[in-house]
Amino acid sequence: MLFRSSTLNIDLGAGKFEISDTSSNLVDVEAAGLIEGYELKSDDGVNINLSMIGPKHLKIDGNNKIKRKAYIKLNQNVTWNLNFQIGAASIDSDLRNFKIRNINLDGGASKIDFDLGNLCDTMEVNINTGASSVEINIPRSSGCEIYTNTGLSGEKFSDFIKYENNIYRTDNYDNSTKKIFIKINGGISSFKVRRI
Repeated sequence: MLFRSSTLNIDLGAGKFEISDTSSNLVDVEAAGLIEGYELKSDDGVNINLSMIGPKHLKIDGNNKIKRKAYIKLNQNVTWNLNFQIGAASIDSDLRNFKIRNINLDGGASKIDFDLGNLCDTMEVNINTGASSVEINIPRSSGCEIYTNTGLSGEKFSDFIKYENNIYRTDNYDNSTKKIFIKINGGISSFKVRRI
């Protein structure tokens, strides 16, 4: 049975993880490399917990390539809230074909790439990282507001206008019916938000 809205709590530890493909199930996961497996649990189908089984520290081969990988597939007919708890991880997610209402990410030294869509009228993205590289691509048709509290972080927000201290907006923010709200907290991180 599919629900209109579900929350996926993702505890990934270290490694490389991708979300892009669709599934007829609520959630599918394919593990590869040195990953020892995963645990996918839900009591009600509304709140789903995904965690990696086995050691969560980074494993690399002789060529310094990450060998711990997982591919996560989501159902397109559900409105999603995604909560990420990650360590030294690389996340590459193309979420344009999914209904995403909220993204909350707490991470360490991570590399994070999100391609966001506009299938929901509003989307809230909260990112709290350490020494990470974060790149977010958003639809040009969506209005977007960015609030930053990044300390020594590097910031690059193409096509954004500084609205007031720590707040940036797109030029179509007031008139757009689709809106994305991004809140960024970080240490010595690099943040890029692009309109595509």
